Amino acid sequence: MKRTLVVLALLLAVGITLTFADDAAKPAGITIGSWARSIYAPLASRDSDMVPGMGVSWGNATRVGYVIKADSDTAGFYLTLCADAHSFGVTDDISVYVKPLPGLKVAGGSPYDDTLRNNGAAFGSWNWVRANAIYGEDFGFDRVNGSNCEVAEVSYNANGIFVYFEQSRPKGNVSFTKYGESVDSATDAMNNIAFGAGYTIAGMGQIKAQKLGYASTGSNYGLYEIGFNVSAVPNLSAEADIKLPTDNKKSPADMQIPVSGSYKVDKATINAFAVATMLNDQSPTGKKTAIGAGGGVDYDIGDGLGFTSDLRYNDKYDAAIKGNASGKAQVEFFVGVNKSLAVGQIGVGFEYVTTGGFGGADLGTGIDATKAQWCVPIKWEVSF
Repeated sequence: MKRTLVVLALLLAVGITLTFADDAAKPAGITIGSWARSIYAPLASRDSDMVPGMGVSWGNATRVGYVIKADSDTAGFYLTLCADAHSFGVTDDISVYVKPLPGLKVAGGSPYDDTLRNNGAAFGSWNWVRANAIYGEDFGFDRVNGSNCEVAEVSYNANGIFVYFEQSRPKGNVSFTKYGESVDSATDAMNNIAFGAGYTIAGMGQIKAQKLGYASTGSNYGLYEIGFNVSAVPNLSAEADIKLPTDNKKSPADMQIPVSGSYKVDKATINAFAVATMLNDQSPTGKKTAIGAGGGVDYDIGDGLGFTSDLRYNDKYDAAIKGNASGKAQVEFFVGVNKSLAVGQIGVGFEYVTTGGFGGADLGTGIDATKAQWCVPIKWEVSF
């Protein structure tokens, strides 16, 4: 760990030296943005019955989110407010930060850092009604955040170099029992450190690595993640990663290998992902290899109309670790058409899942997980 921290410090020093000559000062400004999504499925199955579905992709209530942000060359803040599940309050990321040197940021609060994050499976049905076992965001490389903790983060981002160090602590200085551990504070602090680095090679891609602490994973073990994002081929964006738990005896898997990518051909974008998870004796299934995969096509029809689709597969082991209680494999099929508006969009689709049911639009309650389910969602969202 000491060697890793020394390497991160050297990268930081080199980068600051390269950018010490500051640009013209950027004036401070405060902006307020909003994003909202709602889904209504007038036709949806619940086993052999038919019911309406309402809510959002991931839950049972429409969400309206607000981001208040101020930024300048030397300081800033952002605050996320959300009307969700018929309540209103502070959610997701909150951060106050200063920039003492070019590229260097010191942040506190509950900052979300997506600099290295990979959302390679977040296409197609992920943005409509999500199946119970589904891959999407944080595919391969996870977002860095302290969950419900107070967080301090120091990062540097310039000249193709990104380096960060983050420390999290539960509010009120309570123990980490909420993450499955109750240990002394010194061990607590070390287990919950997150740090990482990425280097972008011009014309080639980005190589990156990070270690996530307990708070970032919401578990009683952390993760090591290593990956490479390829950008050398025109119209192709692809990434291959490896995830390793910091403690195999507490993790249900020894290793996970996710790959994902998208390729643009004229008006079409082809999306695909695959993941292999090497399960161990901590898994309910015992030592197995779990497989998940999917692909889809987005097509620009013209005049604001777009076609989107995907087909996803989880074998029975992968379905189980993703929350499908059927004991069987899961196959999901989706097609939809969108109409873009000035500040939003509306669309209609059809979704079918063989087992496990759906996790969004309040369609996952009281179903038989071994039976197939379907729905006809109408989705609309706005962004200001």
